[in-house]
Order: sequence, then structure tokens, then C-alpha cells
Amino acid sequence: MALKINCPECNRRISVDEAFAGGVCRCPYCKAIVFVPGRVGQESGSQRPDAPVGLSDPLQARRISAEEAAAVASRQQHIPTAHRAKTWYVVVMSLVLAVVAAVALGLAIAML
Repeated sequence: MALKINCPECNRRISVDEAFAGGVCRCPYCKAIVFVPGRVGQESGSQRPDAPVGLSDPLQARRISAEEAAAVASRQQHIPTAHRAKTWYVVVMSLVLAVVAAVALGLAIAML
């Protein structure tokens, strides 16, 4: 079931899924961050869990050395993409071919 709340910025009524209760969402009209109040009678078991125990610094797990970053980058698979020069070449050649065909058709019609 959806919750109905008013955006404090644009004062429009927005519909938000119950999963956002007690959290935040973005207004689809003005893009403001809106606090979604918790449900009435919300149980304590349905709140968000605490941070994991044992990590004094949550960002510590994300810090890696330059050598580790280089090793990860070298293992990543190369995904081929179209080069801009080749793409522009195909577009320009298609347009030139279309113009030549139009001129040839015009000349053929004029000769008849």
C-alpha cells in the first residue's frame, strides 16, 4: 500500500511505497529530498539494521592500495565500443549516398 505525503518544497501530494517509511525519497515534481514519516504502530523489528560490529571505520574496508587498484584494473575485461571517428564516417557516407541517390532520381525523372 502506498503512503500519501506532501512535499515541503512544492506542496504537491505524492504517493510513496511503504518501504520508504522512516526514510527519504525524491519528489517527482520538484526533485527535492523529502522525509517520509514512519508508519503508525511501526514495529521495532522493521527498522533499518545497525552498522556491522567490528568495523571501527566503515570506510576502512573500501580503502585499497594503488597496487591493488592497478591489479583490479588489469583484470577487467575490455568491452569493445564504437569509435567516434568510425561512427561519424558511417553517418557522413550514408548522407552522401542519400544525396547522390536523390540527385540521380531527380535527373532520371527530368529526362523522362
